[in-house]
Parts: sequence; structure tokens; C-alpha cells
Amino acid sequence: MRNVRDPLHLLPRDELLARVVGYGGMAPQVLADPDLMKMVARVMRADYRVVERLQYSPGPPLTTPIAVLGGRQDQFISEQALRAWAAETTAGISVHMLDAPHYLLQHAAALVADLIGELLDVEAQA
Repeated sequence: MRNVRDPLHLLPRDELLARVVGYGGMAPQVLADPDLMKMVARVMRADYRVVERLQYSPGPPLTTPIAVLGGRQDQFISEQALRAWAAETTAGISVHMLDAPHYLLQHAAALVADLIGELLDVEAQA
């Protein structure tokens, strides 16, 4: 298992939710709905458990390009860390840094959708 200094999946429910809210990863509409919060908290804990226990297993590199999206204000993952995806393909990567924090879809969904559309158009024309 990876060495995770602060495993979120082990936190009590209220502390887990407070952390995620503090990171900017929870929409106010979700917070306002107690039934939805029960479901979201279980799913979130399971997601963190998987991520925090993940063991990387190297394999042969992909033969297709990889598009990597990141946020310029991301407090968790640097652009340099995103560029490490280059080791996972023989076909190159493109790194796209958006003006957003870690939770790209919550803060920049339209930009992400536009970028994916552009990348698909480029691939279709190739």
C-alpha cells in the first residue's frame, strides 16, 4: 500500500465531508440535501479508500497519445506530476492546464468539455 500521510477514508464522516468541502470539492446543492449527502459520503469514502490504497503495477506503455488535464490552482497535483504520464505511452502526451483548482469538472466543466471536443476533432481529422 502507498504511504498516504493523511488517509481521508479513515476519517469520521463529518470530518471527511468538512475536508472535501474545504478543498472545494462539494457543490452547495449537495450539501443542502441530507439524503443525497448520506449517499455521497459513502461513495466518497469508497473512492478515497481506492485511491489511497492503490498500488501502481507497471506494464507496457500504451501506443496511443494521452491527453492530461490539470488545474493551475491545484493544491494537490503539480504540472510536473501530470507530465509523468509521458512514461505511460510511446505516442506522446499533451498537457492542458486550465484556470481551475483540483476539481476541474466542478469549477471548469465548460472548459473541459470544449477541450475534449477539440481533442476529439483533431483525432478525427488525423
